[in-house]
Amino acid sequence: MSISAQQLRDYFGHQKLFTKQELQDFYGREKDYSESDLFWEVYDLKRKNVIKSIGEDTYKLVGDSLRSFEPILSDRLLKVNELINKFGLYDSHCIWSSEWLNHFMIHQVMRTFILIEVERDAAEFLFNYLRDHLGADVFLYLKKADNVLIDRYVFEAEHPVVVKKIITKSPLKKVKYGKEDIYVPKLEKILVDIFNDFDLFISYQYSAQENIFENAIRTYQINFDTMFSYARRRKKDKQLKKYLYKYFKNELLDILK
Repeated sequence: MSISAQQLRDYFGHQKLFTKQELQDFYGREKDYSESDLFWEVYDLKRKNVIKSIGEDTYKLVGDSLRSFEPILSDRLLKVNELINKFGLYDSHCIWSSEWLNHFMIHQVMRTFILIEVERDAAEFLFNYLRDHLGADVFLYLKKADNVLIDRYVFEAEHPVVVKKIITKSPLKKVKYGKEDIYVPKLEKILVDIFNDFDLFISYQYSAQENIFENAIRTYQINFDTMFSYARRRKKDKQLKKYLYKYFKNELLDILK
């Protein structure tokens, strides 16, 4: 049975570097590991972006250089989230701001929007509820025909809030802010969504998209299994893999070195 990445981080977290022998000793506490067993364990850890090689037979935890993505929660996002909680959405939803993407970009997008994703059955009810409390800057985006609405109205609104259907089993995480629970998308979901939803994220396409992916890969911990699993649910995993290989082959190979 493979030892979890978290067990590895807990054990070696206090060390800057560790050797192949130390790694084998660590695994040997559970069972006898052959040279071949250790090779595949190391390969899998590199593929999952848990460790990387530093010289011959010496490794370091990737977390030493790559950070977990922790977005800033604006006052407006917190206000909208408070309304969501009062409405009664406690799971199967998330909220985030396209402003977070500016963190990855050279040229900043000034017209940003808050995006709320909920189950389809709740979307229209939430839309009407938010309109009553926030006014005309709330928009419902459920089908392809709504792209006209996005193009003509959302990007012209002062503080747009977009409600759309969530994809089942989306990669989410719950964060606490005071007494409030806030469900936000993981970075893996954000990257897949801007790759897939061209019309909604039109301001973040082409060279902007390349900047976002490059800076995300270079700076933050990304679980590629999670990202490709979600992309598969969006029927975009093959296209995403081709895109990453075409533009970020060297960055991804660095993970496996």
